[in-house]
Amino acid sequence: MLARGVDDRPKPKPLPIPKVKDTPRREADADLGVLDPLTRKVAHTLGLHRYEAIKAVRAVFEALAEVLKESVDTPGFHLRVHALGIFRARHFEARNRSNPRTNLVSRVPAQSRLGFKFTLGLRNLGKP
Repeated sequence: MLARGVDDRPKPKPLPIPKVKDTPRREADADLGVLDPLTRKVAHTLGLHRYEAIKAVRAVFEALAEVLKESVDTPGFHLRVHALGIFRARHFEARNRSNPRTNLVSRVPAQSRLGFKFTLGLRNLGKP
């Protein structure tokens, strides 16, 4: 028997994240956005053509995202990215929450979330 006001409806599934496909050179330049300075720096540092640097940067970020997706449910998981910060999996137990406006009580399932903490060097960048 359900308690009055408990919401046990099934939750909708999240939408899948589309894969990044290999695109011709001009289209790849158009969809870079904020990664453009990063790819230029990688190309200059490694002596690569810019298009090769774009593919390398994308590969690194796709691999990072894949590792994080696979490992977020692992207890005690953390991933240190040198000179950037630490990704940590945080586990939250199941709990009841209530809507203060309607006093409707709903059950929040147990879940794992990903947290990120910058290194000290990056944390203090904007501070005098």
